[in-house]
Amino acid sequence: MRICDRWMQESTTDRRGRLHPPQCTTSREDRQIVRMAVTDRSVTSRTVAQHSESVTHHSMSARTIRRHLQQSGLSARYQLLGLPMTQNHRRFHRQWCDERKMWAAEWRVNGVKLSLLSSHASVCNTTMVGLEIGDTMEKGC
Repeated sequence: MRICDRWMQESTTDRRGRLHPPQCTTSREDRQIVRMAVTDRSVTSRTVAQHSESVTHHSMSARTIRRHLQQSGLSARYQLLGLPMTQNHRRFHRQWCDERKMWAAEWRVNGVKLSLLSSHASVCNTTMVGLEIGDTMEKGC
């Protein structure tokens, strides 16, 4: 390859190959990707990739979007993080949180005894009465 051809294609006259392939997005496109992730936290990396493809007219994988966001200190949502809570599970979770608020008022640590009214174990249909120092506890669920 002639030097002028190399300069036109690669913007360098160096004969050594590149360590990394050329970046497919510009810094402006990177900022737009980050802006989309910051303004709408519910957007997925696949959605950002599709939007970016429609704007820039070259394809970009969702993995590339996640990598760009990770380099910026952000993260994109995956399409499904978890199943939504059922009504029953939501009620048990709220009950557990309310009981936990009461724990702060009931806990007395005087070096001998730690007393608990109830715990998350009540959701699992088990009961806990109290703990003495040195006692062990078995998990119910």
